[in-house]
Amino acid sequence: MAINLFKSLKTLRHPHILAFMDGMDNDTECSIVTEPVVTLQSLLLKGEVSQESAAWGLHCVLQALGFVNESCMLVHGNICPESIFVTRGGDWKLGGFYLSGPLDTSGPNLLFREWSHILPNKYKSPEVSLLLPCLEMFLNTCTENKE
Repeated sequence: MAINLFKSLKTLRHPHILAFMDGMDNDTECSIVTEPVVTLQSLLLKGEVSQESAAWGLHCVLQALGFVNESCMLVHGNICPESIFVTRGGDWKLGGFYLSGPLDTSGPNLLFREWSHILPNKYKSPEVSLLLPCLEMFLNTCTENKE
């Protein structure tokens, strides 16, 4: 999974995807350096997300998902507050590509079966086994409605 994250962050370039700065990968560990960010989850827990910033953030995440799904033909598979990052300037960036894979049932389907515990049940769509782009929208809606 860490290799999947490393490879995805290193190769995907988009203004609303977490920027890969540097990294190291070997047989025993994987280290990734990104732009300075905090998780959306940490801001939600502190109550530091206004309606205006949430609207802008959702726009950013949807732009990133559009790029990932349509241009790269990938499924993210792990949309939740822990996989969305916020910059000092308030931009939301999509990260957490642990379960990403090709936009068909041969990619993340295997990862979901092996690592289904990574994504909390409240963020999984009923049709999670199909792994269609609607999964991304379902997960994004769950993130939007998070308390």
